[in-house]
Amino acid sequence: MINELLEKLGLSDKEITLYLAVLQNGRISIPKVAKATGINRTTIYGLAEDLADRGFIHQDLGGRPNMLVAVPPENLRSIAQRQKNLIENLIPELHSISKETPFSVPKIKFVPEVDLEEYLYSEADRWDESMGEVDSTLWGLQDPTFAPRFKKWINWYNERPHTKEFKQRIITNTKEEGLPDFESRKVMCLGQEFDFNSAIWVRGHYIVMVSYKEEPNYLIEIYDKRMAHNLREMFRGFWSRYGNEESH
Repeated sequence: MINELLEKLGLSDKEITLYLAVLQNGRISIPKVAKATGINRTTIYGLAEDLADRGFIHQDLGGRPNMLVAVPPENLRSIAQRQKNLIENLIPELHSISKETPFSVPKIKFVPEVDLEEYLYSEADRWDESMGEVDSTLWGLQDPTFAPRFKKWINWYNERPHTKEFKQRIITNTKEEGLPDFESRKVMCLGQEFDFNSAIWVRGHYIVMVSYKEEPNYLIEIYDKRMAHNLREMFRGFWSRYGNEESH
């Protein structure tokens, strides 16, 4: 698991091996870490310089032998923030040279199980911003096991002050249990004969599907204005016709 997450941060296999060896020792000389990891000493100098430049370790080159020093794991947050700032600065520059296409190209993102729940938290504001551009409503369907599975996230989302600016209209097949009633969140129960096995939401121009009942769990996000519009109109029509009968 640790190796997979470090790979997502862009570390190579040798960089991961070196970083973990330094972290486990706290402070270690280059000759000793070369012996412990089996990595050529000359190679370690290059790897260590790169890891130090990116904020994973420190180098103490003032003595002999040269020492590699671990930094607190919490420092990785600053690495992620620097990457985010870099991307935010890069996007406008790329737009300035990109050629606009005459049609909307759907943008699809796949989020694996290991990142799924964190993604729900981190992208909530972005989805809300898109909802605000359209109708300030989350339209969706999901089976009743979604609520207990993601109860913590649902409560977190609905307890934020600015969430009150948005409505939620959810279709399910049986009544949800264990959730408080939120003023802006309405749920319509269709009956157990309908077999929902995932959550599908329309949030502004985004369509989000969360698969959570069967392994592996995953999330798919689609940015497509046309598809979102048509799916939203279907939900809107359904709620307009049946929403006052069994909603709570």
